[in-house]
Amino acid sequence: MNDWETQANLVLQELNAAQVERRLDPAEYRRRRLQLLQSIARSAGAPTARRRRVAAPQALPTPVVTVRRDRTPPTALQAALRSWTLRLWAAVMLAGAAWVYWHGIAAL
Repeated sequence: MNDWETQANLVLQELNAAQVERRLDPAEYRRRRLQLLQSIARSAGAPTARRRRVAAPQALPTPVVTVRRDRTPPTALQAALRSWTLRLWAAVMLAGAAWVYWHGIAAL
């Protein structure tokens, strides 16, 4: 038996004993007992109405996609410059890596 099951059984026994000894109002006994049984069902993973509702497949609405008209595609010159700068950056990085590698070996 799990710890929470043991604890729930002890609480239920105390609740029943209090009700038998008339220390507890019948309405209060019913309320506490219902609350305890609901928490036991929740802890045991029993499917509640909300869990069943969330697990059920739902028909979602089709999203509305808007196209941005304010952006124009890059011109041929912009694309060429972007490509040229990217290649230059890659070449500089490669040269720098080669320089660091060469001087690293020379240091050994």
